[in-house]
This record gives sequence, structure tokens and C-alpha cells, in this order.
Amino acid sequence: NDIDICLFQEVAQHKDSKVINGNIKEGNNCYLLKEMLDYPYEMYFETKKLGFEVYEEGLAILSKKPLKNKGFTYITKTTDYNNWLTRIALYGDYEGITFFNIHLGWTLWIESIEEQIDKISEMALNKDNQVMILGDFNCCFKSPQYQYFVNKGFYSVAELLNFDIINNPSFNRDLDNGQKDNRFIDHVLMNKKMDILDFKVLFQDNPVSDHNMIYLEIKNG
Repeated sequence: NDIDICLFQEVAQHKDSKVINGNIKEGNNCYLLKEMLDYPYEMYFETKKLGFEVYEEGLAILSKKPLKNKGFTYITKTTDYNNWLTRIALYGDYEGITFFNIHLGWTLWIESIEEQIDKISEMALNKDNQVMILGDFNCCFKSPQYQYFVNKGFYSVAELLNFDIINNPSFNRDLDNGQKDNRFIDHVLMNKKMDILDFKVLFQDNPVSDHNMIYLEIKNG
């Protein structure tokens, strides 16, 4: 579909696999996707935790052009590589927009989802340029946690479009919180309104993951 930039969560690779380049190892599922595509995408990947004892899990961004000012930050108090509660956010500038790729955790043990939201919001709202926050929020549309994030000063694409989230779930399994109808937990927030040309949920009829990918087309500039 000639997409400019793609953001992935739960990108995994076996900890004992052979290194391909930098911190990317054989079997990295985003790298495998990259190699299947015709366009030579740039890949930015960071992993800071171990899951299921053998998988290094992280976040990745594929982009047609190299990201500028890219980096990552811990959004949890926990930073232990061996603790599955550890969470980071990736960020980078692309075509004048700062993208934040996030995978929020839960309020559990010493962690608070609100504190994770606070850290991301502080970074995002300090930017003068256009900012977009995308990823797995682990909270349903219009839930208290979702509303806490939006109330920080962001616009939700789904809300701006009055999007039918019930018939277009972003998560295709039952949620731990018992929600069966509202399974829209992957969101797109922005600090300034933009012209939205298209917004839809892909792979609903043929899932490739427990999450369905969100497709967004915007008019930039």
C-alpha cells in the first residue's frame, strides 16, 4: 500500500538467535516483514525486556526515509530487562511530525498506567511541531485510562471521525477486563488537528495477530 511509516509493538526475537545488524537478530518478526517488502524500508528497533523467558520483546518503526532525532525512553519505574512490566516508548521525526510508538502497561505492583501516560504526555506536549502518538494503549475507547490520556491535551482520531469502534475492533480476542463489545484498544492521538483522508482497521476478516492494524492517511503540510 506504499505506506510511509509503520509502527509495531510486541516485536519479538529469540534471545539466543544470531545477530544480523546492531540489536536485530535472526527471526525478528519486523525484520522478516521488512525483507518481504519491495521498498527498502529503514528499520528502528529497541528491545528492553525479556518475555516468556526466551523472547526479547520491543518496539519497531519502519519508514521510507531515516528518522531524525530518534530515540527511546523508559515509561515505567521498572527498567529491569528480566521483568515483563518494563515498558519503553520509541520516538522519531519524520516529514516534520514527531511520532511516538507506545505499548502501555497496566496499573500493577509499583506501576501505574497514569504515570506512564504522564511521562509520554510531558515529552509530546513539549514539542512545538505536530506530534502523533500511536500504538497499543491496553485500554478501551472512552475508558477512564483512555480519557485520562486524551484530557492531557490530545485529539483522538477515532473521536474526530466518530468512528464505529464496535464494528471495527482493533483487538480480536476477549479482553481481560471482560469487555466483549468495546475491543478498540489501539489508538491514534495528536496534539494538533490534521486533515484525515482515511482511517480504517485492517485484517479483520483474516487476522494476522491478536491485534488488527490501524491504517491512517493524513494530509501533511
